[in-house]
Amino acid sequence: MYVANSARASNASVVALLLLAVVLASCGGDGGSPTSPGGGGTPSVSAPPPVAAGTGSLTVTVTDPNGEPLANAMVDVFNGQQTAVVGTAASDQDGMVTFKAVPSTALVYVNHPLGHCRIEVADVRQAGSTALTAIVQPASPVTVALHPVTVAAGSISADRSELELHVAIVASEKARFEPSSYGSYAASQPTPYLRLDDCMVWLDSLRTTPTCVFESSGRVSAKDFSFDPVGTPVAPSARGPYSALLLLDQSRRVADYDPYDLRTLAAKHFIQRARSSTQADLVAVAGFAGQGRDVALPPLLQQLPLWAPPHTATVFSADRFAQEAALDTLRPLVGGTAPVLDALGAALTLTAAQAPATGRRAIVALLGGGDDSGLSESQRHAALASLRQQQADTGIQVVLIAGRLDGDSVERKTLAELAAALRAPIIYSGYPKDWREKGDGLYSALDLAADLLAGSALPSVEAVFRMKSDQPGGFQSGPTLHGTLWIESDLCPMGCAELPLEFAVDIHTGVSP
Repeated sequence: MYVANSARASNASVVALLLLAVVLASCGGDGGSPTSPGGGGTPSVSAPPPVAAGTGSLTVTVTDPNGEPLANAMVDVFNGQQTAVVGTAASDQDGMVTFKAVPSTALVYVNHPLGHCRIEVADVRQAGSTALTAIVQPASPVTVALHPVTVAAGSISADRSELELHVAIVASEKARFEPSSYGSYAASQPTPYLRLDDCMVWLDSLRTTPTCVFESSGRVSAKDFSFDPVGTPVAPSARGPYSALLLLDQSRRVADYDPYDLRTLAAKHFIQRARSSTQADLVAVAGFAGQGRDVALPPLLQQLPLWAPPHTATVFSADRFAQEAALDTLRPLVGGTAPVLDALGAALTLTAAQAPATGRRAIVALLGGGDDSGLSESQRHAALASLRQQQADTGIQVVLIAGRLDGDSVERKTLAELAAALRAPIIYSGYPKDWREKGDGLYSALDLAADLLAGSALPSVEAVFRMKSDQPGGFQSGPTLHGTLWIESDLCPMGCAELPLEFAVDIHTGVSP
C-alpha cells in the first residue's frame, strides 16, 4: 500500500483539499485491527485525557493498486495519541468516506477483505478540508500452481506394483515460499516441505538429499526432491506474445462466495498485468452461467453457456478500457448454475476461432468450484474426453484457478480430473477460505496466472515419489489414480498451515496424458 494526498483546488480563494505530508506506518500486512491499530490504540480509562477535539474534516478515498474504488471498506480514525476514536464508517461506492471534527494529527485504519493498513496523518488542516487516498495492497497468502502430475516414463515395475509420480509446484513472485519450521531455521534458507500420504520430504541446509520422514504406511517413498527459491524462465518457445481469454464463473454460488465482487478487481489486475508487458498481448473477457433452477425466469446472461461482449468483430483486443467495460457489464449478471464443462468447450471453440493463430493462445478460468450441471458420471467422463481432444487439437493452454473448495473432496476430485483432461495447471488462491473473509488470494492467483503466461522465473518445488499399489494386480492401465499433496510454506510448525493440492493421473503404459 502507499498513500497519496491530492491538491484539488482550482484557485487559492476556494477552501481546498490540500496536499499534506502523510507518513506511512505499516501497510498490506497485519497492521493491527480496527480496535487496536498497531497495538494499544484503543482508548482506556487509564489513558491520558485526549487533546481538544479538532474542527477539520478528513476525506479518505480507498482504492486498490489499480485505482479501482473499494466500497464497504471499514475506515476508523483515531486521534494522534490513539486515546480516542474520532469516527468509524464504511466507504461508499466511490470508495470515499468523510469524517468531521478531526484533530490536527490522526491515525487512519483501513480494513477491507482485500487487505488492511494504518496511516499516520501528520497535519489535518483545521480551517478546511483534507483529502488522502489509501491504496490498499493485497496481502500475499500462500498461492501456488500445481502443474499436471505425471507418471515417470518407464517407472512402472514389471509386476505393475510400483510407479513413480513427478510433481512440480510453483509459487507466485509476490507470494513466494516462506521458510518452514523444520530443518534450517535461517531466514536465508527457505525450506518448504511437501507431503504425499505419510511421506514428508524437504531439502534444506542440513539435508543434501531428500528424506522421507513420518513414513508410517510404507506405501510412498521419496526418490528425489528439489527446491529453487528463484526459479528459471520457461523455454523461449513458451514465451512471447499471447492471446488470453479470461473466463469468469458467474453462477449463483459465486455471488454467495464473493459478496464484495473481489474477482472483478482481481480480473482488472490481470488485464493490467497483461497490458503492462511489451509483448502487445491480447485479452478477451467472457462469463458463464446456466439456466438456473427456475426455468420460468429468463437467465441473466443472454448467451448460454458462454457470454462474450456483443456486437464486436472479435472479443480479443489490446484495448484495456474495452476489456474493463466487459468486466463491468458482467459484474451484476450473476445467477444460475455453473456448467463448467460446457463453458470450457465453448471457450476453446471461441478462442480457436478468434485468437490469432500466429501466437500463443490461452484460457484462464476463474472457477467457483467443480461442475454442478447435474451430469451423470458417464456423461461427465464423456465431456472430459471431448475437452481433452479439443485441447489437443487446438494446442490452447488452459490455466484453472480454484475458488472455494474447502471441505468438499468431491469438488476437489472433479476439478483435478478436469485439470488432467486439459493438461492444465491449477492455481490455488490461498488457503481454503470463503472469499468474503479473504479476498487477497484472488489477486495473487490471477497475478500468478499472468506470471505463468509470461513465462516468468518462479520459485519452484519438484519431487519424485515412488508409490506402491495396495490393490491386487497393482496399477492397471486405464483407471485414474487420485491423490492429495500437502504443501507447507508458512512459518507454522507441525502442519497447521498445510495447503491441500488434489491431483489425478491416468495410468497408461507409464506416461500420463
